[in-house]
Amino acid sequence: MLHLPTLTTARLQLRPFVLADAAQIHALASNYDIARFTSNIPHPYEEGYAERWIATHAHQFYTNQHVTLAVTDLANGTVLGTVSLNSHRTNKRAELGYWVGVPYWGNGYCTEAAQALIHYGFEVLDLHKIVARHFVSNPASGRVMQKMGMQHEAVLREEVLKDGVYHDMAVYGLINPAHSQQQAPSKTTDHKTMKNNTIIELLTAYTPLDATEQQHHARTLAFVTQTLACTQRTTLQGHITASAWILSPDGDAVLLTHHKKLNLWIQLGGHIDPEDTSIQAAALREAHEESGIAGLRLLDTALFDLDVHPIPAKGDEPAHYHYDFRFLMQAPTTAFTISDESHHLAWVQLTALTNTDSASLNRMARKTHDHH
Repeated sequence: MLHLPTLTTARLQLRPFVLADAAQIHALASNYDIARFTSNIPHPYEEGYAERWIATHAHQFYTNQHVTLAVTDLANGTVLGTVSLNSHRTNKRAELGYWVGVPYWGNGYCTEAAQALIHYGFEVLDLHKIVARHFVSNPASGRVMQKMGMQHEAVLREEVLKDGVYHDMAVYGLINPAHSQQQAPSKTTDHKTMKNNTIIELLTAYTPLDATEQQHHARTLAFVTQTLACTQRTTLQGHITASAWILSPDGDAVLLTHHKKLNLWIQLGGHIDPEDTSIQAAALREAHEESGIAGLRLLDTALFDLDVHPIPAKGDEPAHYHYDFRFLMQAPTTAFTISDESHHLAWVQLTALTNTDSASLNRMARKTHDHH
């Protein structure tokens, strides 16, 4: 028998509401900026309304498979808002809803929470389609839907009466990739499914070196299992990246890049592209593009190292996380070409990295010594 789930993302925990959450929900929902962009939140928000709303959740789940969860800060448990799926069981369809309080706007929380619940809806509830609607006058909500890969389907004219005015509603939809693959096979759908399965297999087979890497492993596994588009850089709260730990021909040095954007000395690597056939292929492609070295050899298809690290905000791109999968490679030559992504490249002796301030580089250097 299914129960209301608890889902964990990089920054959030989505859990069933308890009556103790009512005071925080009342405080957040009383702000008119929340009410005016949601179809079912009244203003003023009366005392006792939050308690009555929370009391309906269990019955709605067991009767109709409606899922309503509190969006909370993983670090401190603060209730930030809510996310929901209202199911129509006869056609395996659900409508997605979400909001976070005004003090928490601009952090990508709605996108992060909604992606986790979409994954639950497709993987656990086996929904065929998830739709979402937003007021045309609230384009920010539409951008959240676009970031999740939802497609614009229609505009419903004067669909919702709010504050005495009829409002137009934009409708977005997303088909379960597994269902879409069965009905109309496509290279794109098969590619995404293959990559997610490959990542889970890599993680399951991998044994972290120490307590720090164990934490990276647990966070990454939670992220992959709860995020449908975990390899896509448009998943703004974070995404999988692929890196190469490239040994010199004699195995005594490793090739590092002085990265332009990050202004750090790190291993070569980057984002996964749609045409990459595997995560290992993405790492090889990035290594070749950034070094110009032909004939790079993948020494093992298994994971060599795993790291989760924050990426600072830049321009329109918010701060997010890279879940970095590293693979062990060897170069046939020490000659390289510097790409426009680097200030410089350099072969660095492994012995020089065992005492570096970078825990990540230090860990990989120690692993290389053990590997030999």
